[in-house]
Amino acid sequence: MSYVELSGQAMASTRVRRSVVWDAVQFALNGVIFVLLGEQLPGIVAGASETLAAGGEQWPWQIALYAIAIMLVLVVLRFIWVWASLRFTIFRTISRSANAPKPNFRLVTAISLAGVRGAITLAGVMTLPLVLGDGAPFPARDLATLLAVYAAE
Repeated sequence: MSYVELSGQAMASTRVRRSVVWDAVQFALNGVIFVLLGEQLPGIVAGASETLAAGGEQWPWQIALYAIAIMLVLVVLRFIWVWASLRFTIFRTISRSANAPKPNFRLVTAISLAGVRGAITLAGVMTLPLVLGDGAPFPARDLATLLAVYAAE
């Protein structure tokens, strides 16, 4: 489709249909990731609690603190990234014209908190192997998965 669009032979209705089909496929694949996670979540929670108990930590409070710390770090990183991206875009606009808008704090905050970010985080953590090469379970895989679930929220 990209080559056809570049050559100018694609009709507008074809581009619209392609966009709708791609959105439906993306929505379905996101749903599959969360269904798979939902089926595995009871075992993940049990495994994470065993990992924390083996380390001598208290289950409810330690995992909550870890999750809050991860979420705060991610929010700050997203905010910095969006602010820097907008500043770069505005810098490029200033070089082309003198009427460049300034980034609004509310706009940067809204963009930082909006958007889909859960599916990629969960897909990344699901790539951790279940077992190591010698057949032993991957250490703290359930804990990493549970923290990724909290980070994706």
